[in-house]
Amino acid sequence: MTFELTAEQVTGYLSASGGLEAGADLNALKAQLMQMCIEVGLADCATKPIWGIVPSEGIAESVLEPDQPFSFSVEIDVHPDIDWPDWSALEITRPTRTISEDMIEAELMEQRRGVGTSEARNGDFETGDVIQVEASIRGAETDAVLMTFTSDLRVPAKSGSIAVSNMIFEGLHEAVKGRGVGDEVELLGTMPQGSLDLPTAGNKIRATFLIKAGTRPVPATVEEVLAHYGTPNEIILREQIKHALNATAKRDQTEIVIQQVVAKLLDLVGEQIYTPDRVLKFYAQNARQMMQRSLEARGLSESEAEIESANHQDAIAKGALVQARQQALITLLAQRLEVKANEQDFMSWTADLAARQGRRPEEVRKEFNAPEQLQQIAIQILREKVVKRILGDATVTDVDAELWNAQNAKGS
Repeated sequence: MTFELTAEQVTGYLSASGGLEAGADLNALKAQLMQMCIEVGLADCATKPIWGIVPSEGIAESVLEPDQPFSFSVEIDVHPDIDWPDWSALEITRPTRTISEDMIEAELMEQRRGVGTSEARNGDFETGDVIQVEASIRGAETDAVLMTFTSDLRVPAKSGSIAVSNMIFEGLHEAVKGRGVGDEVELLGTMPQGSLDLPTAGNKIRATFLIKAGTRPVPATVEEVLAHYGTPNEIILREQIKHALNATAKRDQTEIVIQQVVAKLLDLVGEQIYTPDRVLKFYAQNARQMMQRSLEARGLSESEAEIESANHQDAIAKGALVQARQQALITLLAQRLEVKANEQDFMSWTADLAARQGRRPEEVRKEFNAPEQLQQIAIQILREKVVKRILGDATVTDVDAELWNAQNAKGS
């Protein structure tokens, strides 16, 4: 898209904007003029770029000065029409969870432990005890150390699992039986899928936990919890817990459904989504930097991390393509369904995040003022809004959340 202004138009603009006065910032006025031209040009041709606007290569823009013409050219990605599927053909499974009295009781116990005290334990660990460990993560079939770190682990119930840096492990309850400080326990797990920061994403791993210390929580009484939070009585406290558990279950359900819809649509239309080379390079660069930071955190030097990340360029490129297509898919769907992220959506998003973090919404909003941060929040908001619209026509089957988790743990 090329814009050309006559000398008279340039002089008129500078006169109206103060550009003819001594000391005027012509560079700032030039940027403002270019933005105005682009906005008018996009409105006239009804073009909605997906990947932003960049200067045309090999075409220099003019210098902005009085009584001289001015011109510049930009490249705009005009995305071809997508052959969208019939939303009713989408089959989505939606996990549902009913908050039981046992769940409320378990969360109340967590709050009692949080408000209470603790005592040192050197062994005989039980459900709820906290053990401090030095963790060493290796591949399941190799002795090569992937990472080492220290962590505090809560001993789960007999059938429970633990999450350590997004890695899920089973069997800690049984593994610590008869063990004490100074002993080692070994568990099997899996690196999280879809992670670009580790070349072992999705692979089986084994963790060796050296027990350094242990504590046993001494729960506070319900009355002490009520006094700590300033809650009038136990009935209200239990209702607050139920509300919080329902909100968490709803957020988890929404994210699971969004991931399903996005994955199914990418399978259907992913090849139709245009991703410019400059965009893929941007995503790949970010992924490579993320991987290198992770490798350095595992103890590799900067040069070693660079070499290791270079050995996984194919995986990085594939991941970058998936990420770019996901973002483009949401933007294209928002245009198709005429969905926008407004100020009220942003306020609700930050209020929800603040509630989960136990902070004031104003504090959270202050942290998200940069344009790139606001853009990422907008994408998150649009993800939920477009999927909600699609679900109105899709075939949705509800399934118990516990059954859903069990099926996915088995890979079915």
